[in-house]
Amino acid sequence: MNQNFEIDMEDDLLPEYDFTQMTVVARGQGRNKSAVTVTLDPDVAKLFPNSGSVN
Repeated sequence: MNQNFEIDMEDDLLPEYDFTQMTVVARGQGRNKSAVTVTLDPDVAKLFPNSGSVN
């Protein structure tokens, strides 16, 4: 997707629009699917044979 585009657009956003504080939300294939990791205590982990049975 290396294409060269000439940008002939003027910036028509007003100065009061401040996008510096916006958060970026990752969507799609490349996002991290294991955002939360929980570690079980050893005595609890003995009750579950694999991670699928915990869920």
